[in-house]
Parts: sequence; structure tokens; C-alpha cells
Amino acid sequence: MYRTLSTLILAAALTAGASFTSAARAADQPPTPPPRDAANPPGDDARPRRPALSLSNGPGGFHLLPPRAGEKLNLTPDQQKQLADLEADVTAKLNKILTAEQKEQLEKMRPPPPPPGDASDNTGSDRPPQPTPLPAQQNGDTSKPPAQPGAQKDQDPSHLAVTFIGGYETDPQDHGRPVVLIAAALNVPSEVFRKAFSNVKPAGPGQEPEPAQVRLNKQTVMRSLGPYGVTDDRLNEVSNFYRYSKSKGEMWRNTAAVAYATVHDGVVTGFTITNPGSGYSSPPKIAVAGMPDVAATATLSHGTDFKTNGSIKEISLDGAKPAAQ
Repeated sequence: MYRTLSTLILAAALTAGASFTSAARAADQPPTPPPRDAANPPGDDARPRRPALSLSNGPGGFHLLPPRAGEKLNLTPDQQKQLADLEADVTAKLNKILTAEQKEQLEKMRPPPPPPGDASDNTGSDRPPQPTPLPAQQNGDTSKPPAQPGAQKDQDPSHLAVTFIGGYETDPQDHGRPVVLIAAALNVPSEVFRKAFSNVKPAGPGQEPEPAQVRLNKQTVMRSLGPYGVTDDRLNEVSNFYRYSKSKGEMWRNTAAVAYATVHDGVVTGFTITNPGSGYSSPPKIAVAGMPDVAATATLSHGTDFKTNGSIKEISLDGAKPAAQ
């Protein structure tokens, strides 16, 4: 029996020595913060999980076996006495080996005692660590998560968002070309621009026009647009700005408009345009959030400035019904 216990204690002493070495190394490095999860939320006082090493005798001193291990091993009184003698012998030898400064550092490695009622690993409890409950909300309602900083407030019921639907239709005779925008940018009537291109001979599908044909087409167009002050450079600039490939799913350059409707006693009384947008070739349809029966019409503005050509000039109210309850 004595040899068996000596073997067990020697193995435990070697394990404790390894734990002592690991604890000493850990003292030279900052503790690694525990993972932030439900069981360890931010703000939790993460106590270190290092061995409780000390060069003093007593309950908080040097122990070869973990807390309560002696109870689980069912050690006899004689074994408990031999274990206590061995621990005292190891403590005495460590006191001789270590310097006063090293002993002081070793004392600092000990984790602080857990608060009353805490079930940390240092107590030897078999109960697993329990997740820290989340703090209650200020309003006392824990059924919903607390509002996040910067979260958007509910929309003001007196101001409802306006949605612009469509607004990029072209005249069938223009074959997808936004003539109304191009003509306005050139400062010529749409019919003048259409007539100027009526004698142009385009290249076949998927083909590039010959240089001679390009020059002839340009001369034909300029004969019609020149009298309106359109130069060759301006024609190239406007054509390139509104150039797009419909077959590739592209759209000419445009900017979506932004506006909101003003509501009083459940009835729309007017509209406010915060961004008139640009690039609308036809008046878009108007829809007011939560009020499908509202009828309104958008009026466009065209001009030579690309930034405002095809913008929303105004939204006029055709009629409104009370908001649906």
C-alpha cells in the first residue's frame, strides 16, 4: 500500500511541478482574454485559471492533488497523513530553492478567491460555469433586444416616402434612343434632332460603319443642327454621354429622384422634392408609402446641363383619399 501511494504521490508531484513551471511562464506574459460568447459576455470579470501555487501551508498553500480529489480517491487517514507530510516536504524544499523575490512573484500568481456563491473552477465544484445573464433593459421589457445605437427611428407619419416608378420610356420611332434628353442637351427641339438623323445610314447589326460613311453621316447631321448652334464637339459630347447598349442590359446615365409626401389627418396635402434626379426621359409614376389610392403626376425639366436634364420639376396632386386604417 505504501509503495502504491508513494508512486501516486510522486506522479502528482511531477504534475504539480509541471503546473508550477507553466504558471511561472504565464506570469511573464499578459493573460489571454477569454472568448466573448454567451457564457462569457463583455464585461465579465474573467478570473485567471492558473494553478493555486503558494509556498505557505494551510488550505491556500501548496497542494499536490486538486481540490476534493482526496475525497473522490477515498484516501485513508494514513494516506492523508503521508500526503500532508509530502506536501510539507516539497514546500520546505521550494522555500530553500527560490529567492525571496521569486517567492513574492509566485504569491502574485495566485488567482483571487472567488466571491461568495461563485462556482468557479477554483472551488473544485463539479457544477459547470453558468452563463452570465444579460442586463435587463431600461424599460424593463426583456422580450425584445435593446435598440442599437444609431438605429433608424420610425418614419414620421406626417412625412411618407415617395417611390418613382419607371420614367425611362422612349418614343417608338426613336428605337430606344433617348431623343428627348439628347435634343434638350443640344438645345434643339426633339423633332429637329429626329429630322437630322432621318437621312443617316447606320451600319448593319453587329457591324462598324466605314470611315467614309461616318464622315458622310456627320456632315448630314451637322447640316441640320449647325443652324441651331450645335458644334461637332458638342454633338460628340452629348452622344457619348447618353450612349448605352440595351442588348447588354445597360441604361443611359441617370440619377434617381427622392421626395416625400406631406400627410395631414390621413390625407396627402403636398410633396417635397429633396433630390430632383436626372436622366428621366418620361414622367415616372408616383407611389406614396402606405397610401395606394393617392394619384399624382410628375413634371419633368430638360436643359443643356447633364446634372439637371430630365429631372423632376414638380409633383402635382391629382387627388388623395384617407390613409388605410
